[in-house]
Amino acid sequence: MIRHPKRRGEWVELQFMARAAAHGLIVPRIEARAERRRLHPWPCETLRSKNPAIRDNKRRGEWAELKFMSRASEKGLSVAKPWGESGRYDVIVENGGRMVRVQVKCTYHRRGNSYVCRTLPDDHERGYRRHDFDYFAAYIVPEYIWYILPARKVMRLAGNLWLSPHKRGHKYEKYMEAWELLKHR
Repeated sequence: MIRHPKRRGEWVELQFMARAAAHGLIVPRIEARAERRRLHPWPCETLRSKNPAIRDNKRRGEWAELKFMSRASEKGLSVAKPWGESGRYDVIVENGGRMVRVQVKCTYHRRGNSYVCRTLPDDHERGYRRHDFDYFAAYIVPEYIWYILPARKVMRLAGNLWLSPHKRGHKYEKYMEAWELLKHR
């Protein structure tokens, strides 16, 4: 539970913006502040839309970034969104004066017993380089599960990250809901 009133207000605002994005709406922050008064002020449960069905890749990416920022706020982290689209990362997470750059992706795509998440940028220009971001966050939408991986793990992959959250002892199990990685370095 978020106890600090300012952080709680930011969390509610992010929840509202994520709901709006799931329905294809773009909401300026001023409207979100006015609307949040109508939402429940306490974060009792995380926002879980059943199937936002966002077909446009860019909008789906923006929705995933909002979901990430909302969850990180729940975990007591401060988040910021860099201005513009030229950065090679999506979100900045700050904790105790330490800032890390996070690249956020989401997937619905299931292949056999695993979900497949692309680790390449969507602009098709070039792959990520070693110092483009510090962490990679992958959201498996149907399972409501986040994976937080260090960048060095993602750089070794050939374009896809295969995640099996329902299997015990799978390769990336230690990175499942590993929000503590963003708190310590």
